[in-house]
Amino acid sequence: MGKHSTQLLVFCIIVLICSSCAVKKSLAEEEPAEKKRSWKGHELPPEPYKGYYDWLGKCGEKLTDKCGQQVADFLFYKRIHVSYVCCNKLVKVAGKKCHREFAKTLARSKDFKMHKAQILRRSKQTWAQCSFIDKCVAKAE
Repeated sequence: MGKHSTQLLVFCIIVLICSSCAVKKSLAEEEPAEKKRSWKGHELPPEPYKGYYDWLGKCGEKLTDKCGQQVADFLFYKRIHVSYVCCNKLVKVAGKKCHREFAKTLARSKDFKMHKAQILRRSKQTWAQCSFIDKCVAKAE
């Protein structure tokens, strides 16, 4: 191998090494892909704004798993009513915005899009029933 061939080979190896380092560095600096969120095994749509799912999770924790499951079962016609205790938590603790946003998020998810109208309608019915029950009990006390 001649002197020029060796120099050319060394130059090409250096260029390849530098290129490889630059590519690795640029890949390491890229933003991480958006974390996929799910609810009970169902993939949720992308966050409408940063921190939305953190907020939704915190407001949902106020409802407790048992009551959250009752509300979800009512939305999907697996229950005919939500208990007074859970209605009280929904109205007094979680609140209307939390309930509405949870329903809208489910309705936008890929797995439940075909039930969007039902989810939104039942969500309104849930809120109406629970707020009515809560008002009646408050008047009786």
